Amino acid sequence: MSNDAFTDLPIGAIPAIAYRLVLRTKIEEPDLALQVADFIDFVAVTGEPPPKMEERVLLALQEAAAQPRDRISQFVVATYSDAIAAARAVMASDREMAIKWLYSAVASAKEAARGYGDVSHGISTAFNWDIALACAVGRAENWAPNGLVKPALFGPVWPLGSPSPLYPEPNDKGAELQLEIEVPADASDEQIAQMVTDTVMAMDDLHRAYGGHGLEVRELEIQNGIPCLEGVPQ
Repeated sequence: MSNDAFTDLPIGAIPAIAYRLVLRTKIEEPDLALQVADFIDFVAVTGEPPPKMEERVLLALQEAAAQPRDRISQFVVATYSDAIAAARAVMASDREMAIKWLYSAVASAKEAARGYGDVSHGISTAFNWDIALACAVGRAENWAPNGLVKPALFGPVWPLGSPSPLYPEPNDKGAELQLEIEVPADASDEQIAQMVTDTVMAMDDLHRAYGGHGLEVRELEIQNGIPCLEGVPQ
């Protein structure tokens, strides 16, 4: 894909595409990949670097690049470094540099995947899919030039299926957390839902600030009153 293909790409979609690219190449350096992915995901959602995390991730990348590695791992680390650079260029509103680093990241990812048969072609296909989707949806919905695009818009990391059993679809289910909140007896369902939203958003911010991937509400149950046996005074 040439740089001309990026003409209609909204700058706000670049972090999300870089995030997905990192997930596709995490087989060689999974721990480092997750750090980089969490950093870029935060940028994709907020447009800002995650607190207390930027310096740590950049240092981890520098240390990884300085260590002796085989050819594949070298290109994987280069992919992560370029993806981070693309996200940081977006934060600086530098579209030209963001596209340059994103293009460099996918080139490194393809080189890293050459040791795994058809995976290199699969990375190109998935990347082209992301670019085409972002451009098409951006035009159809008239996205603001600098509007942020969340990674969830793009669907599965491998939209046409994984090119190899060694590169499975990432498992984003993670751990579950059950939370019970006491609310005023006269609160409406809408007020309770807002309280839950505010609480979850605060927890999500904290989780991301310390390097997490964020939280998701899977189920909300509202119980009015205290359950008791029939005939027992309440």
